[in-house]
Amino acid sequence: MDVSSSDRANAAAQVLVVDDNSVNQQVAVGLLRKLGISSAVAANGLAAIDMLRAQRFALVLMDLQMPGLDGVTATRRIRSGEAGVLDPRVPVLALTANAFPDYRRQCLEAGFDDFLTKPVDVDLLATTLRRWLPAAITAAPGPAAAAVSGRASPPSTSLPPDRIVFDRSGLLERSMEDAELAREILAAFLAEASALYASLVRELHGGNPAQLRAAAHSLKGAAANAGALRVAGLAATIESVARAGDVSGAAPLAEELGAEIEVFRRRAPREFESGADAGSEGLREAVR
Repeated sequence: MDVSSSDRANAAAQVLVVDDNSVNQQVAVGLLRKLGISSAVAANGLAAIDMLRAQRFALVLMDLQMPGLDGVTATRRIRSGEAGVLDPRVPVLALTANAFPDYRRQCLEAGFDDFLTKPVDVDLLATTLRRWLPAAITAAPGPAAAAVSGRASPPSTSLPPDRIVFDRSGLLERSMEDAELAREILAAFLAEASALYASLVRELHGGNPAQLRAAAHSLKGAAANAGALRVAGLAATIESVARAGDVSGAAPLAEELGAEIEVFRRRAPREFESGADAGSEGLREAVR
């Protein structure tokens, strides 16, 4: 049975968020809620296919790198009919921390309908959702955080990103100025950071560049969403080193990353509640 766009964008439209990282899930679900859209969560491509077999969704926000079944492979299966989902043409939007042209091309070739990057640009998310679900959005985003370009919003301080411990204003922008949602995202990252870092260290000791790259990628995305820019930057560097196949070169970076996570853990909750941003104090501590 063919599913029309009006069927997908009905008043009870529900979006399926597919991401293995709880922080990224929290961000996506919270922003959708602010936009008046209900959602459900799947932790990987296999779980997403199971849910799409059982229920129709108006749209899917699909991460790319996930254990079990990655987003690109899952989308290919959905589109081919191999997966047996109720609506093989359901709009699927890539949501990834990788903005490289090769990833965009790979996504479009796999059958994705659109491409969004992490950390999420709220204005771009709302604009994109309006394109695919014009009748579903009931709330407007806050002031523009950046030009609608597919790129992440710039840090909200004058310091370079690799010197910013906690970008409080950026977190609030991504939370549509909702302090409670921002607090939830921050808490989710603080709860998850140790496990994400432990996974990275485990893969580092295992000596597998591909697995190390995946662990660093996951930590990078979660940290960027929480405003932990120094943590995200170090994780991105480890990801690049692992992509080049140099696992040993990541060891000193991993040690520095662990220390930076602890700095963020001490600083971020205090700065969030006090309303402080990462200024000169953040600079001094980041380069201690």
